[in-house]
Amino acid sequence: MKLIPKSLYKQIQDSIPIVCVDAVISNSEGNLYLKKRYDEPFKNLYSVIGGRVFKEEPVYDALMRHIKDESGLEIKSSSFKGYFDAFKIDPRQRSISLVFKCVSVGKPKEGQFFNIDNLPENIDPTIEEYIRRFYE
Repeated sequence: MKLIPKSLYKQIQDSIPIVCVDAVISNSEGNLYLKKRYDEPFKNLYSVIGGRVFKEEPVYDALMRHIKDESGLEIKSSSFKGYFDAFKIDPRQRSISLVFKCVSVGKPKEGQFFNIDNLPENIDPTIEEYIRRFYE
């Protein structure tokens, strides 16, 4: 997939919302999968997996691409739960995420599963809303 030049992407970020997918993943025990972020915002904080949808990419394919690339997890089932409007959260851009609840099998190559009642302290501040809106 050909990416556009960074300067053009910056213009797009400054002009319109970016369409993303996010995966709220649990395992068979009901534990929540979180992974430390590599990028801003919220770098080094635990968060859900997600990212941009490419122009020629179906939404579900984007979801599976991010899950595979970031965790290596196999997904047993998934369902669309709604959207998350990251309005004024990321100073670089506004993004609108299509959020899917997924159930996985296997062990992740990175990140880990946490008991929903015992999450790490260093989590992305949006996780509480994700749990409230999309986890059940």
